[in-house]
Amino acid sequence: MKKIIFAFALLITSQCFSKESTDSLHQKLFPVVELQQDLDSLYKILNNNHPDLYRFADRYEVGMAWEEAKNNIKQPMTRWEFIRVVAPLVNMFRDGHTNLSYDFESEELNTFLKRDGKFFPLRVSIRSGEAIIIDHWENSGSPLAKKKLLVVNGKPVGEIIKALTALTAGDYPANVEANLSRLFPFFLWANYGWEKEFNITTSGRKGLTNNYLVPGVPAQVYFDRTFPKQDWTMQINEKESLAIISCSSYRNMKTASAFIDSAFALVKKKGLKHVALDIRRNGGGNSAIGNYFLSYITSEPFADVVSKTIRDGSLLNQFTKGTWVHNMLTGYRAMGFRDGDLLTREFKGNEPEKISHPENRFNGKFYLLTGPSTYSSAHMTALAVKCNRIGVIIGEPTGERIDLTGETIGFSLPNTKLNGYCATAVYRAACGDGSQTGVKPDIALSSLPQQFLDSNDPVLAYLKELVKIFN
Repeated sequence: MKKIIFAFALLITSQCFSKESTDSLHQKLFPVVELQQDLDSLYKILNNNHPDLYRFADRYEVGMAWEEAKNNIKQPMTRWEFIRVVAPLVNMFRDGHTNLSYDFESEELNTFLKRDGKFFPLRVSIRSGEAIIIDHWENSGSPLAKKKLLVVNGKPVGEIIKALTALTAGDYPANVEANLSRLFPFFLWANYGWEKEFNITTSGRKGLTNNYLVPGVPAQVYFDRTFPKQDWTMQINEKESLAIISCSSYRNMKTASAFIDSAFALVKKKGLKHVALDIRRNGGGNSAIGNYFLSYITSEPFADVVSKTIRDGSLLNQFTKGTWVHNMLTGYRAMGFRDGDLLTREFKGNEPEKISHPENRFNGKFYLLTGPSTYSSAHMTALAVKCNRIGVIIGEPTGERIDLTGETIGFSLPNTKLNGYCATAVYRAACGDGSQTGVKPDIALSSLPQQFLDSNDPVLAYLKELVKIFN
């Protein structure tokens, strides 16, 4: 029965999406044999390079699903129709670092941007299969905020979420929904070809429904808001003696360290008693940045992970001498423990980073704000705080498996040239059950009183009330 359902869903999905796709570059068809070759190549790449591919997936079920998908490719497809076949297969592994989906660096999207295409204009939060409108992507203060989104262009939102969830990578459902919330406008265009204006139906708290025709937002506005150029911001709440430092990405050590230095200088100058680091929307980057921040909080050694295992496969071996990947691989071959093509090195606790101004090290109370979008290196920051009791974690579990993966390497399929990504390393966390997902907060969002849950940002509202106890 499972086989029949999978094959039927595959056929229907391909037909529905191909009819609704409107961009001309989507019409380039690849023959069946080339699509099957790409599917085989993808399977081989993942199985030969990921160090822990079947941690959360059944090898037999995965193999059967991939074989079924290959046998059900019976007609030519465009590249993006093919994505709708392979993305659900890759997502069976439940690893956000290992994925193949719509690429921002694609001919299809570049053409869309050149003709000033417009995306769905509303920010949404997807939870348990429902979408709540948060705000407008371009103009804040939308009157539709907090309403439930029921229908888009004649399709029930529940159906849309179900279809798009299968195509969205992530480690567990909450992380997948967080990723889809962020990518919702892009995925609506990529899957359905919807752009320019949108017919929507919403409902309010009393259940009354309303229909609207909403114009789209320029795609570049959406990308600028989703991936802001400024990674760090700081908000001083002098009444609460609280600094809230927000970071959306650990991508530039020089910029980050300069901001962190200046932030703690200001905290010292103002004599603030509380510092919070908000990484609820931080998808990772360079873990050394998180360590540098924590080194202003503690002078004691701390650990986030205790070992790292890499796969000595084709993806790592393609890098030439002098590159950081080649240097890493060489080091692991020389000093790591080898088990087949797996190389492991163990770590001791990290000594705090050498901060530029140790005189500004913080001695007050520290809080870390996390959520299902807290991922990769940001997840490692949460591990360090949790395992070493550096501060109080407030919010929701992080979005990654406790024993996280990393060192993601990109590749391209031979025929369609679709870009995929595969984790080549797995880390063993310094604490917690490695088979579980998400660093658990000390104070969970779900446990907060209703008075906070009704606010625009329950976590910040609770934090500001909490610090009053200690002032």
